[in-house]
Amino acid sequence: MSSPDKLKTVKTLSLDRNIAFAVAREPNSARLVLGGSDFKVSLLDASADRPAPVEVGKHATYVTGVALAGKTVISCGYDGKVNWWDVERKASVRSVEAHKKWARQVALTADGLLAASVADDMVCKLWEVATGRLCAN
Repeated sequence: MSSPDKLKTVKTLSLDRNIAFAVAREPNSARLVLGGSDFKVSLLDASADRPAPVEVGKHATYVTGVALAGKTVISCGYDGKVNWWDVERKASVRSVEAHKKWARQVALTADGLLAASVADDMVCKLWEVATGRLCAN
């Protein structure tokens, strides 16, 4: 792991008036998944001459967490939902009313089989990535 004092800025991206609250990177690429203040889950190719976000889907409010599981993006937001998106089709796979308060983050296990969501309701829930089945809370 790199030390913060050894990191350098390679490229600065402008998102107009949007604030990115969550970013995930496709391994070994410059493709990013963004979640932000525009309520959208978007893809962005940072290697493009003029990178521009491409909408995959939308929450009812801020998107605060994104995780990339193969060709699926899992997102969460202030609407309390955890959503699964098909990256290639740019379409919703499923949406779950997951939390009673703002969902803050979603993360994957190392094997990519489970996703964890956490929220201001002080609950962590584990989801099966492939099916969206709630495994534990």
